[in-house]
Amino acid sequence: MPDMETLLPIDKIRAIRNRKKTIKTSFIVDIKDKQKLWIFLNDTERIRRNLGMSAQNPKFIPRPNGGSTVKIKFKKMMMDMEFYDLPPYWDGSVFQSEEIHVKGPLKYLSNRMAIKEAKEGKIQVFLSISYSASFFIRMILYHIMLKPSLIKLKKYILNHVKIINNISVNHFFFENDLQTHERSDKVFGKIMRKMKDHPEKEITKALASFIATVGEENLFRVRPYEIAAFYNLDKIKVLEYFLLANNKGVFEMSWDLLCPNCQGRRDNVSSLSEIENNAHCDMCNIAYDIDYASNIELSFRPHPSIRKISNERFCYGGYVNTPHILVQTMLDPASIQKPFIKEINISLKEGDYFLKAERFQTKMNLTVEKGSNKELVIDLIEPDFQRSVTVDENFKLTLKNTESYWHRVGITYKSQNPFIATADVIMSLSSFRKLYGTEPLSPGINLSVSNVALVFTDVGGSTELYQKVGDSKAFSFIKNHFDIIDEILQKHNGSLVKTIGDATMSCFYNLKDAFNFAVEVRQKIVKYFSNKGLSIKIGVNEGPCIAMNLNDKLDYFGSMVNVAARLEQNSDKNKISLLEEVIHKNELNDVVQKHDISTKKTNFKGIGETTVYSI
Repeated sequence: MPDMETLLPIDKIRAIRNRKKTIKTSFIVDIKDKQKLWIFLNDTERIRRNLGMSAQNPKFIPRPNGGSTVKIKFKKMMMDMEFYDLPPYWDGSVFQSEEIHVKGPLKYLSNRMAIKEAKEGKIQVFLSISYSASFFIRMILYHIMLKPSLIKLKKYILNHVKIINNISVNHFFFENDLQTHERSDKVFGKIMRKMKDHPEKEITKALASFIATVGEENLFRVRPYEIAAFYNLDKIKVLEYFLLANNKGVFEMSWDLLCPNCQGRRDNVSSLSEIENNAHCDMCNIAYDIDYASNIELSFRPHPSIRKISNERFCYGGYVNTPHILVQTMLDPASIQKPFIKEINISLKEGDYFLKAERFQTKMNLTVEKGSNKELVIDLIEPDFQRSVTVDENFKLTLKNTESYWHRVGITYKSQNPFIATADVIMSLSSFRKLYGTEPLSPGINLSVSNVALVFTDVGGSTELYQKVGDSKAFSFIKNHFDIIDEILQKHNGSLVKTIGDATMSCFYNLKDAFNFAVEVRQKIVKYFSNKGLSIKIGVNEGPCIAMNLNDKLDYFGSMVNVAARLEQNSDKNKISLLEEVIHKNELNDVVQKHDISTKKTNFKGIGETTVYSI
């Protein structure tokens, strides 16, 4: 595996940079929200596609010390071109790419976009292209490729000012004006016919309009939660709608394997049965275990019979593709005489972040708090990342690279992208199990689940009831109790995992939903059982476990599951039992206080004596 320092000697790159020529322009746009313009400018997939630039097919060359070197080949004006793509820089105001060309007329190419606030609440945009080539070729490139590209980009931005002002910050779904009118009515009609019987007419119309009018860049990977936010719809209803629409031939479903480092899609499969225990990200050059609560996302794309879209991609990286990375920079290797030092002025909202370097396993905990340190100096050695620091909302970050190799450094959110529908959510939906219950994991595959909420219920007194009223009547009571539970499950976004005799096991991706389900089950079942001599016991627990296929259905195993079952078994009649650490979780603060609570000490195998809370 060649390292980046061998492929791209820093002395050679610095010499090429020193010979570069730059063309630039700047202009004022009447856009009030800087963040909206920033996201628009960094949607390089959309910009490259709409400006008629070449599609990209990157090759990731693994580096022995971590990460990869990216090589891209394409054709431009009948010429074969090839370059190494350095990781781009961005910080919320500036975006800059850098290409080291090894084939074709160019030696070097860098695109830079920057924005800053101007007078009267407007924003000034700075665009520049830096390049290096021989004198004769340089003149040709300037006139037929580079200057026209800059003019086209400026015109593209100015033409979209009105749309940028009216669009949501998080979602840039808007019409591709060149194609909208010729396909809109046709596509809209197809979807409306396929989904005409669905009761959610508002979702049908919104989705049909979306697929019919937006550009291809929005359809390669459609996320239900983004659609829900864009049209202000309930996200679970939209997700369930997508699952049904896939069954009706409106969509094609994809299980995407996400890298825990870059959060990019590094592989995808059409069925859960194709997923294995681990995966590899070629871009980050890391292997990782699959956790279906964080590494598996369900996404969709239109079925070809609805609308055909190209598989070509025009950008594989960038801020819009990795929005959890708020700041990114690539540091040159140090020279023999001195380290490479880079200073960045950063503005972040108050909160908790990670600062991490690509070659290190550890991540620095970065807290942003108004009135704290205005400067942060980091030596790019792993021990310096094994600490927590607090900085002001506006601070200067100084990075020092004393090593002889490249370093990619970034500041990221700690939380996951809120618009990702992960497998743990999908598996907890009754609608998924009813539509796709025969789609199990491969035999022998055990997937880690970092968090899931489980509820166990069991009926007390059923043996006596069978003896008292007979099998047929007693079974009818038990069946009706299952029907009540199923109805309440759907209301609280849960899914029935299995029944064991009179008992049930249900799963939820949200602890609050699990608790509210348990409360409503207790209320309605107690009322239903009131004159039948029956009672119900309920146990609620949350935590990590293992998911695997059993009897052609997804099931859960592990100590957390065992404790949930024992909570139900040790529960008093018509009571809900939870562990102390579960009942005190933040999600339950506003709902638990509405109920009378009692406690008792209980010995559980595997965890010893613990306090059990009963409601």
